[in-house]
Amino acid sequence: MHQRPGDTDPVGGGHNHDGNWALAYPYPSALSVGHGPCSLTTWVRAWVDTPNAAWLTNGASAASEWITPHDGESDLPAGWYVYVTRFSVPSVLPGGGVPTGVTINGRLASDNPTYGFYLAPGSALYLYVVMLNVYE
Repeated sequence: MHQRPGDTDPVGGGHNHDGNWALAYPYPSALSVGHGPCSLTTWVRAWVDTPNAAWLTNGASAASEWITPHDGESDLPAGWYVYVTRFSVPSVLPGGGVPTGVTINGRLASDNPTYGFYLAPGSALYLYVVMLNVYE
């Protein structure tokens, strides 16, 4: 993932980036049939957000937090916001076997529609999970 130089929070000025998820930059992203979410190449770290009182609290799960394009901003332009995370896949399993597939389990809470998750090939050791979300 590429980090945009000087990437700081323009509103709050803090550095509370999420350690796992990044966001395609610039955003919202321009997507088309020939330019899908897996073809994006420039990423900035997503911000951990203070949830709206109507949402689940960040403390509802020790393993999750709300993420957003910028900490403290509202009224973002409508459009596609593409988030990505990566995870390693071992080339050899314990016992010497070679992995032949990947299973991903999880739960998602979103305050906007989420239209899909994509697996994108990375290097030989990583797969990328791309989440396509739209602000309306």
